[in-house]
Amino acid sequence: MKKAGIIVGAFFVILIAAVSGFLLLNFNRSSQAVSDFSGEPLQITGNVEATETDVNVKIPGRVASINVEEGQEVTAGQTIAVMEAENIEAKSNQVKAVLDLAKVTYNRLSQLYNEGVLPQQKLDMARADLRQAQAGYDEVMSYINDSTVKAPVAGVITSKSVERGEMVSSGMPLVTITNMQDVWVNLKVRESAINQYRVGVKVPVQVIGVPHKIYNGEVTFIAAKPSYATERAIQEKGEKDMVAFQVKIKLDNSDNLLRPGMTAEVNLKP
Repeated sequence: MKKAGIIVGAFFVILIAAVSGFLLLNFNRSSQAVSDFSGEPLQITGNVEATETDVNVKIPGRVASINVEEGQEVTAGQTIAVMEAENIEAKSNQVKAVLDLAKVTYNRLSQLYNEGVLPQQKLDMARADLRQAQAGYDEVMSYINDSTVKAPVAGVITSKSVERGEMVSSGMPLVTITNMQDVWVNLKVRESAINQYRVGVKVPVQVIGVPHKIYNGEVTFIAAKPSYATERAIQEKGEKDMVAFQVKIKLDNSDNLLRPGMTAEVNLKP
């Protein structure tokens, strides 16, 4: 009987120890979860981005030639593509002839007017005809100039949407030019950590694709309002949304190692 009592007592001791350990473990987990949620994170992950410019065609028609390839570096003003403009070039000869005739007619009538043998009305009509001919010629020449598509900025061709012989509509992008020297890290920083950032402050940035280098980034932009909720509220518990703010950190890419889309880690001081 005494032996049975000892066994029962030992069982209760073990049970109490197990329950205590379980409660302590859950308490520690709960404390850690609260700390992770409300504390300020030491490391935030974002992505490298760069300024991109779409090069659009101004006139509809067929692509006569496309003069660049993806990955190619281009300079501002370099010819990207040429649109077919045979019909409009033929028309340019016609409107040029009309303009030349209008100029000759106006000059001749202007001389007669100065000699006093031509009424003002006739000269005004000749002047109107000249202006109309000039406007028609300028319109055709503008169309011809727009048939040659040039790069508005310098950079690298990162996207090519058309090939030679394809039909395109007005406003359609032909290529995308990325300025690899204008790069930054785009972060979504939750509100519990946003006050660690100030515009102009330098922060260390580690880019996963460039493991041997730590970039000295500069905060250039902090959004005035949040962009979205990073953690949604659980209504039953009365919790609130944890929102995030956009932060941009400028990086120096003079070594041309950074590429848009790369993963970056920003380390903050606690």
